[in-house]
Amino acid sequence: MSDNSSAHSAQVQFSLCLQKDCARRGVALKISPHESAPTELTGLDLQQRLQTLIEKKRMAAVVDVRETSCMRGCRVGPRLNVVVGGHFQEAVRYLHLPANRRHGRCVAWADVDSVESLLEQYVGKTLD
Repeated sequence: MSDNSSAHSAQVQFSLCLQKDCARRGVALKISPHESAPTELTGLDLQQRLQTLIEKKRMAAVVDVRETSCMRGCRVGPRLNVVVGGHFQEAVRYLHLPANRRHGRCVAWADVDSVESLLEQYVGKTLD
């Protein structure tokens, strides 16, 4: 997790729900698009892997990872909100919900190629 000083300069904010239910739920994701198969990650695992990837790619100046919470008893976790440029209107939510229950800014985890490509997709928007 970043400290508050880097949060103010970050252009992309990843808010990961770490409420008890979200943190325990898992999602099958690849960290790198080069991995042959996805790995089952809990919310806590995802937080650690995302932070490690940001450090490895030296993106800490533009990406902030912070903990958030959602409704108690959440059945859609782990939930990740991505906010670009500090505007919540541009937020995208990644979660477990069938297509008929999601609105346009919600994306199913199944549609995510890898954590790395997700990160580069949003950081690329800020660097254009």
